[in-house]
Amino acid sequence: MLTLFLTIVGFLFTAVSGGITVFTFIESRQHKMSEKPMIYSGIAFLILLVVSVIIVIGSSFLSTAYVSRTPLNERPLPLATLTAPTASPQPDLTATVTQAYSLYAQSTSGAPLIKAPLTSQAPGPWGKDIGPDSSCRFTPQDYRIATLHQGFQICFAEGTTLTDFTFQVQLTIIRGDRGGMVFRITPSQNSVDAYYFEITAAGEYRLFWVRSNVAYPLASDTSPLLKSGLNQPNLLTAIVRGSTIILFINKQYVITVRDTTYHSGLIGLIAHSTMQQATEIAFSNAEVWTAS
Repeated sequence: MLTLFLTIVGFLFTAVSGGITVFTFIESRQHKMSEKPMIYSGIAFLILLVVSVIIVIGSSFLSTAYVSRTPLNERPLPLATLTAPTASPQPDLTATVTQAYSLYAQSTSGAPLIKAPLTSQAPGPWGKDIGPDSSCRFTPQDYRIATLHQGFQICFAEGTTLTDFTFQVQLTIIRGDRGGMVFRITPSQNSVDAYYFEITAAGEYRLFWVRSNVAYPLASDTSPLLKSGLNQPNLLTAIVRGSTIILFINKQYVITVRDTTYHSGLIGLIAHSTMQQATEIAFSNAEVWTAS
C-alpha cells in the first residue's frame, strides 16, 4: 500500500514539473491570460487529487484489513506457568464450568446480529483485500486469509464496533502456523490494539491483549479439545462481558479470564505466521450475538 502511494505521489510530482508548459501553452493560445493563475490552478488540482488518494487509501485500509510484515512481538509467559497460566491478570476461577455452559447456551440461543457463512455467495460484513504478499478473499466454500511470509494479516468485519457480545467462527489451518479471532480492535496504519484468541497447528490455544503489535499473554496451554494438525476444523467461541472473557473450543469450555484493557472495538479474523513460511487459514460460519 505504501509503495502504491509513493508511486502515485512520484507520478503526480512529475506531472506538476512537466505539466507547467502544457498549462502555459493552453493559456497563451486560448485564454490570453497571465501564466501564473493557470499554473497555480493546475498545481492546486493535483494537490487536491493527492489528498483524495490519501483519504481513499486510508479509509480502505482501516475498514478492510491490516497487514504486518513482522509477527506479533510476544512477551513470553514465565516458564513455570506455561502449563497452568497465571499471567496477570489471572484467570477468573469464580466462573464455574456449569455457569460457563449455561452462559454459552443463553448467549447463542437468540437471533444473531451477524450470521455469515463466509462464502462468495454470502460474505457478510467481511471484505476482500488482495495484496502482493497477503490477502483476504472468498471462495465458494469459505473465507481465506493468507500471509506469504512471516507476519500477520487481520481482516476486519466492517461496521462492527461492539462492547458485550459472543463471537463464534470455525477455522481450519490449511498451511502454516496459526490463526484465530480478534476483537475489541482499535486499528491504525502502523499497529493494532486488541484481544487475540488463536490456535496453532500443534494443538495450542492462546489469548493475548495486544498493544502496538506487542502481545501480552493472558492464557496459554495445549488442549485435548483442539483438533491439531492441518485441514482440521475447529470452532472457536469468545463470550465477552465487560472485563470477562470466556473461551470455548468446539463448544467445550476452556477458560475464563478477566482484563480491563479494552472495552469495545471492531471484530476481525487473522492469519499469523511466526516463521518464514506461508500461512493460510480458512474461515466459515461466523456468528455474533450481542448481550441482551
